[in-house]
Amino acid sequence: MYNRNRYFSEESDWYVELIDETLGLIRENQCVVEVNTRGMYKKRSESLFPGPAILEKILELKIPITLSSDAHKPNELFAAFP
Repeated sequence: MYNRNRYFSEESDWYVELIDETLGLIRENQCVVEVNTRGMYKKRSESLFPGPAILEKILELKIPITLSSDAHKPNELFAAFP
């Protein structure tokens, strides 16, 4: 959410490998991935977090997700939800 290619490219081989390894462990351990809207409603990102490329991998691996706003205050609870 804070990177925006500022610190590194999310297409870098080392980063993609870490994402793939992490998603493999998540699937193996039958965990759930949180997808949140915080970056969008705080104007820090134009997409959900994790973003589209990682979400595609999550869907391909059939890893369950949960949607949240990552609210830190009650008035943020439904932020960026239609």
